Amino acid sequence: MKRLFKNLIIILSIVLLTVAAVEARTNKYAGKNSALFLDIPVDARGAAMGEASVAITEDVSALWWNPAGLGCVKTPQLLFMHNEYIQDLRQEYGAVAIPIKGKIPGVVGFSINYLDYGKLDRITITSGNAGTTTGNFDMNAWAATLAYSNRYNKDLSLGVSVKYIQDKLDTIKGTAWAVDGGLKYWVRSNLALGYSFSNLGSKIKYENESSDLPLTHRIGLGWHALNNKFTAVLDAVYTNRMGWSYNAGGEYWIIPKFAVRGGYLTGRDTKDKYTVGAGFVHKNISLDYSYSPFSDFGSSHKASINISFGN
Repeated sequence: MKRLFKNLIIILSIVLLTVAAVEARTNKYAGKNSALFLDIPVDARGAAMGEASVAITEDVSALWWNPAGLGCVKTPQLLFMHNEYIQDLRQEYGAVAIPIKGKIPGVVGFSINYLDYGKLDRITITSGNAGTTTGNFDMNAWAATLAYSNRYNKDLSLGVSVKYIQDKLDTIKGTAWAVDGGLKYWVRSNLALGYSFSNLGSKIKYENESSDLPLTHRIGLGWHALNNKFTAVLDAVYTNRMGWSYNAGGEYWIIPKFAVRGGYLTGRDTKDKYTVGAGFVHKNISLDYSYSPFSDFGSSHKASINISFGN
């Protein structure tokens, strides 16, 4: 028990020192952010639980929440997600996780994250500051991520990923590289601590300017009870756009195949700060749905499917 708490204190100290150092740097240098689609959760389960999943995700969706959770995957998995987002935006996400053996055991993962802003009017400014619509153009953004994770023992899992990001406005493209990383530490068999950082990398560079990526740190706890029928989660989130915020959520399996979920976020700019959702599992397939309102901006409806192969 003494060794457990000693390790926990060391891990928490490293995490807090890392966040403090980055906070000091970003407070001094942070400017406007681009590629904000990287902040949109990519699976319906985590989104429904108040976007608080850094300590509990142990499937292919960990590619987004916390790469360390990817190390818990035991058989190949696929994830597909569709998001009907605010203001008629649409997001698509696909990911795969494959366990590997040999001299370097662990789990590798790959994902594609795509956001379609739709078609926008092209307006040409003429004399007298009058604008004339001369057609339309596309606006979209995407990121490709490659990850590796390994659960080194029953208490600790680590993970890291690298991603390429592109943001496109008509013929103007902005590109960047970034890394994500994280750890997961099991305090007890039903209590875990998670930490992750996301989008640490270069500025996204356009033709004549550059912008910061949305750097994010998450640290949280996940607790399972009632023979895993109930899960409670709590995350503290730091971003270089908004500082600290706090998310909380829960999940309850009413019957072995059906769960209800809900959550609350403090960092959202709109007055609607709650999330709800549900999940259904049949054999090796899980289907999840989440609903997140954004007041006058509309709402987000996410549907995701996770497929596991093998036993």
